[in-house]
Amino acid sequence: MGEVMNAMDLQKFLTKHKMEYSQLADLIGLTPAAVNHWLTGARSIAKPYGRLLRLFDRHPQLMSEFRQ
Repeated sequence: MGEVMNAMDLQKFLTKHKMEYSQLADLIGLTPAAVNHWLTGARSIAKPYGRLLRLFDRHPQLMSEFRQ
């Protein structure tokens, strides 16, 4: 994944981690509609969320810790 996360990067992330977009929304405290807007390209992914997702991608164990 490059510097800026885009819809294709997000779809790869969800596929790799076997997640639905609604599960990701719940994990990071957004509505499913917000994440869906990222997936459709209707909205860009803000840098802090992109960085968080890249961190989760490199260290998946952090996702379970983040949920607590």
